[in-house]
Amino acid sequence: MALAVVPDTGSLRGDLRASLDALMEWLTHPRFSRILPDLVAETARDPELGEFSKAMIGAPRREVAMEMFQRAIERGELPADTDLELALDLLAAPVYWRLIVRAEAAGPD
Repeated sequence: MALAVVPDTGSLRGDLRASLDALMEWLTHPRFSRILPDLVAETARDPELGEFSKAMIGAPRREVAMEMFQRAIERGELPADTDLELALDLLAAPVYWRLIVRAEAAGPD
């Protein structure tokens, strides 16, 4: 399983689709899907673990997605003043919420 990939399909729509597919694969991996809820809970109790988790998991994945949004701005698909931090949050949040918080199935649609 790849850690984090930079999809470059030539369009924001294609890149978003590839990113969401990769996120789904990552969040539904048999081992990781069992570990992540506990890791998130533990990072709330242990700030040092939280910072380590952000540095090793969150930051690299956000950097990859940031490249995708920056390319979309360069292609004119997004306005130059797009709030990229918010866009990054909104990319993963619905999938994370459904799979991890609600423990519901999610398909490719």
